[in-house]
Amino acid sequence: LFPYTTRFRAALPEISVRAPGRDSGGPVVDVHGELPAGGPVLLLVHGYANSATAARESWAAFLEGVASARIGGWMPQNPTGVQWPGDEPIVVVNQAAYPAKIGVSRDSARRIDTFLRAACSGTAAPPIVLSIVAHSLGCRLVAELLECLSQPPAHRVIVDRVVLMAAAVPTNQVDRGKPLRQGVEWAGGVDALYSVGDDVL
Repeated sequence: LFPYTTRFRAALPEISVRAPGRDSGGPVVDVHGELPAGGPVLLLVHGYANSATAARESWAAFLEGVASARIGGWMPQNPTGVQWPGDEPIVVVNQAAYPAKIGVSRDSARRIDTFLRAACSGTAAPPIVLSIVAHSLGCRLVAELLECLSQPPAHRVIVDRVVLMAAAVPTNQVDRGKPLRQGVEWAGGVDALYSVGDDVL
């Protein structure tokens, strides 16, 4: 089984639209990093106000929790982090920057869409099969990504299952006929987890 230990915190593969070398903030850039080869990939997308370091800690804790609770020895294949600049280095600015980060999540989604399509282009390239787990404003990035992937031209990216936790996506954006509905219907299945006691998310 995959070694989910503290050593794993530095070993999780990543794709990133953060500027190389930046832990917080910065512009959205073209994707750097690679998806693992050989089998389906589980993408883990962090939420708002997470630095690159904080995101890695969250992913490690999540995977260690999965490992401790696994049933029948099942473990996710090829977990891979998705880094995007949904935060700012200064805490006070971070708290006020939320509206601007919606646009950042959209731009990040478009860059990842371009990357995924290119990664499985050509007749010899195998399809890319993804599952996705996302949190907070990372769920908006995922909803925007699904919308991009649902559009022509045709490609060989398959999104099998999506789990959104405390999704920062207005429900009126995914209603029938609304901007993000087609992407949600295109994916193999979408589950939204939330607390009924949370009036915001």
